[in-house]
Amino acid sequence: MSKVGDITALLDSEKMGEYDDLLMRVKGCVESLFQGEMNNVASLLQDFTGFISDRRYPALDILLKYAQIGGPGLDKYFSGALIKSCIDYLSARSLDEACRDRTLSTEEIDCILYLSAGYLGAYLTACTGEDTFYSFLDDFLCRHLFETVDFECFCKAYGEKYRADLGAIVAKLYSRKGLPLFKVKEIRGERLPHEERGPGNRVLSFKVFNDSRTEGIVSVPVGGIQNRYVTKQIIRGFLLKPGECKVLRCTALNGSDRQSFMTYLSRNLPLTFYLPLESGEVASEGEKSCNVSDFFPSADEVIVDDRDTNFRVIHPEKEWSLSLMSGRKNRYEFKDKLIGRVKQWTPVLDGRFYGDSIRSAYCKTAGRGGNGVEWHTFIDKSGRYEVFAYISDGPDIVNMRKPGTTYFYTVRHAERETEVALTLEDDMDGWVSLGEYRMECGMSLVVLDDRVSKDSPLNSWDYPTLIVADAVKWKYKGE
Repeated sequence: MSKVGDITALLDSEKMGEYDDLLMRVKGCVESLFQGEMNNVASLLQDFTGFISDRRYPALDILLKYAQIGGPGLDKYFSGALIKSCIDYLSARSLDEACRDRTLSTEEIDCILYLSAGYLGAYLTACTGEDTFYSFLDDFLCRHLFETVDFECFCKAYGEKYRADLGAIVAKLYSRKGLPLFKVKEIRGERLPHEERGPGNRVLSFKVFNDSRTEGIVSVPVGGIQNRYVTKQIIRGFLLKPGECKVLRCTALNGSDRQSFMTYLSRNLPLTFYLPLESGEVASEGEKSCNVSDFFPSADEVIVDDRDTNFRVIHPEKEWSLSLMSGRKNRYEFKDKLIGRVKQWTPVLDGRFYGDSIRSAYCKTAGRGGNGVEWHTFIDKSGRYEVFAYISDGPDIVNMRKPGTTYFYTVRHAERETEVALTLEDDMDGWVSLGEYRMECGMSLVVLDDRVSKDSPLNSWDYPTLIVADAVKWKYKGE
């Protein structure tokens, strides 16, 4: 029976008990049009520029054209929840499995392809030292308009120009499982003299550690260029093997006092994050190994982040009793955007927050002081400690940085409590001191409530003041 006749016969069946079997057979007929060796029509549904084909790699043409786009901006197309779901999926499964997994939604497959394409583009810059894949693919397709081109032909052309084995790189990308985890610190930069500037105008150095058993790519934006259709942000990727720790140096865009980093396929969330520049000299060498111990906490410091067990939300009595009745835990799903008034402390993902693998903070619209959060730690050595709070712009700069906005912290030390009114300033970024205190052995805690000062701007419905609870640090200063 022909395919059309087979489908018609199946659809005419009135036996409900055969529904599942019929559905699978119809699905097989349709799939044969897109994955079969004969009469494959997938190339007809792509854009007009051309089609790069290889039956070993599902959705290869889409992957390559997504890689041509490159650069940051995942949050513009996909929600934080969707990206996290896809990252969790790829932690144990491969890209090839994802493309053949019929339980995934269209949005999930699209997001996984975009993540993988960003990784591929960054990987190629690490291999060749330059971000030229977008122009190469553009020129190649212009020479093969309206053609279906075999992937091996494309790989041959790429290898002749850049001396890179694109076929092996793509094969590895489709089969790899597991994701790396990166730690970045000591970001330092200085402006280049005018005559030395190119696509980037700042020389940058930083330390990065791949704290995993999977190789991965960290990339930074180094410039921008206009191609035929869009403005493309040029990136530079750095490949790190499992457990590898390096000092890296490159030119980069001179934007704000923070430097952006992109990881694409990693357990870091969000995948693009922004770290403040630190004081100190830029590394003189381009790439060298460094000591892994640099990434472990100092013996004189204790940091409690919002994801640690030593952080908790302090419920009002009514909300606490209701949560006990419902069994609801004191944790919520991450948000990546805040709209309107946020009535309860809500965890938010943002690349400017503090974090090890996940950069998040708890946010809430300012209230009357009835809702708070608490960081606590055990002090095992008596002496003087300086206490710091991590302050950053976060997802709602305007409402966080209103002139006169004041956060109210309470520091408990040596059986005493000291209230600290911290008025936010435009230049506050990173660790901000809450003062120095004498502390005895035992429990120490810091509380932030949701009050605003009397002099703070009106906490109106249209412009609510946002309170952000991120991380707190205790630093030993001596006896």
